[in-house]
Amino acid sequence: MADRVYEDIKYLLSLEGSVLLKIDPYRVDEEDGAIVVTCADGRYFSDIFMHHDRIQQSCRENPLIHPLSRHGGALLLAPNSPLVREGSTAQEDLFAEIVEAMDWIKIRKIVLSAHYRCGKASSCRVDAAQTIQLLFAAKKSVKTRLASHDPVVSCYFHIDFGPDYKELGKKRQVLSYYADREGWERQQIQA
Repeated sequence: MADRVYEDIKYLLSLEGSVLLKIDPYRVDEEDGAIVVTCADGRYFSDIFMHHDRIQQSCRENPLIHPLSRHGGALLLAPNSPLVREGSTAQEDLFAEIVEAMDWIKIRKIVLSAHYRCGKASSCRVDAAQTIQLLFAAKKSVKTRLASHDPVVSCYFHIDFGPDYKELGKKRQVLSYYADREGWERQQIQA
């Protein structure tokens, strides 16, 4: 494992139980469906989509998942995101697509999803800590900019622990977590 990846994984493991929480599908409210803003990374998209399918099967007869997928996904929504190239309209386009989905399908639930190891984030030299920070900045931005639509926003974080996942005590190579903003803020105060 490369040094940076090792340090990032170590950091993410330190967030388990405080910021990165186990997902209880029976406590997740996607009863009216969800707009899922996620990275387009083909290695993880199916896992993320199926994850929300399983969550919704516990609370509704027919899952209603409206995916909005781009390289970098939700991280593009953070103000001054380093993933948005200068001159690009990606951020504004993504906000417009969220509003369209909210209006057309009448879904208020927005799921912002990020993952580690994101190729777009890596290409912009964004580490695991910055990825989490951007995810929560995106949540705040969505709630502020779309306040008139009264969005219900939650964050999920998916981690690829790499081929050595068993040595890290994990049962699967890729795991999904609920990312708790309040836990993040508490940790930032303590740091």
